[in-house]
Amino acid sequence: MKVTINLKPLKELLSSEDRWCKDSYAKTIDNSPVLIGDPRAYRFCLEGAIVKIYAHKREPWFAKYKTLEFVKKCLYDYSTKHNLLSATKSLLDFNDKSSHKEIVEFLNSLPDEYIVEVKDTNQDENNNDKHQTSIHSFALQIYC
Repeated sequence: MKVTINLKPLKELLSSEDRWCKDSYAKTIDNSPVLIGDPRAYRFCLEGAIVKIYAHKREPWFAKYKTLEFVKKCLYDYSTKHNLLSATKSLLDFNDKSSHKEIVEFLNSLPDEYIVEVKDTNQDENNNDKHQTSIHSFALQIYC
């Protein structure tokens, strides 16, 4: 099964400097640090925004983890390609050492969506019983 993860909400949330922050996953409108899930959270760092957007019940259970993984991989590639001194996979370091303009440039380098393929690794190849009741584990693989 293939699932499309839409990155547009992430790009839109952080497109305004007013909604972006440093040194905390989330802050209130008056810049007081808060937890990401706090209803007063208004500003988010790059990683905080991913958690905020992709940890909702309406998203697939793996969306937050796979989006973090995908964006970290893209960040490393982006840092290397642009000869940034701190070629890193750390979203927090990149966020806190960058300007809002640099964050937006990085986000604009990402595709608007990517596909995650979910494979059932416990399905017996010789068993065509679609009503199997055992719990399946899933292997996730990202396709860009």
